[in-house]
Amino acid sequence: ARAACEAARADLEVSDGSIPSHTNAFDDSSPCSSFSDSSCHLAAARASSGTLAFVPEVLERLGNDGFGHVLGICDLNQWSLRVDGPMRNVTRELLRVDENDGAEATCATLDALLPLALEAQERRDEEDLAAGRPRWGGDEDDVLEDADETSSFAEEIRVDETSDAEDLYDVSRRLFPMFAGTGLFPLLCLVNHSCTPNATTRYSSWKGRTMVRVEALRDVEKGEELSVSYIDETQTVAQRENALASYGFKCACARCVAEAGREAVSDECADVD
Repeated sequence: ARAACEAARADLEVSDGSIPSHTNAFDDSSPCSSFSDSSCHLAAARASSGTLAFVPEVLERLGNDGFGHVLGICDLNQWSLRVDGPMRNVTRELLRVDENDGAEATCATLDALLPLALEAQERRDEEDLAAGRPRWGGDEDDVLEDADETSSFAEEIRVDETSDAEDLYDVSRRLFPMFAGTGLFPLLCLVNHSCTPNATTRYSSWKGRTMVRVEALRDVEKGEELSVSYIDETQTVAQRENALASYGFKCACARCVAEAGREAVSDECADVD
């Protein structure tokens, strides 16, 4: 942790916020091939330095064991999530402008975004080709054994120089993949696990900050505790028990108790046979 903090600070000192005068922002042979690359590098350095700046002080106060315990608590309470990236929100807003103010109001923004979308589309195509997946949007030369798979991919929209705001929004999730990560939500951390949960989590980021909401899966009685599943509840009781071991508890919900009992009886019968 100390090493990471020092590395981020050194990176920030090297990236002093300016682009070297000899660097051509459009010269692919230069060490930093674009202004956006340099800007993103600087932003990442600042974020890393700011995030890790507190680490040495915390280490001094808690020691390695104490700091490890804090990290362990965070790890047990964080939630894995996938949310839309900023480009999804940009294309949503662009579509709203198109619908309310007309296509002409989006021309300048489309002129700026379409080259990025076309570049992203080319990269996704390369990834699909490398993975052996059919071409997104179809191709007359594509011949696949699975006709249904071919049809589903062929019907998808592709962007070109004439695409409008609606086209860009429709393909935004494919061209600009969702963000995957973890988050700490204080209220959600209070919700306990059940293998027969009465609620589930939904994540969104369309208003900017990533937010989570807890949605009921069925009618919830007054005074009934809300519960969600920390794991894949479709697994067997033994698999669920193994998956929950890292959380430090063994589930004793009604479903686990019943299924464990049935497995115990089944094992006894097998021994008798």
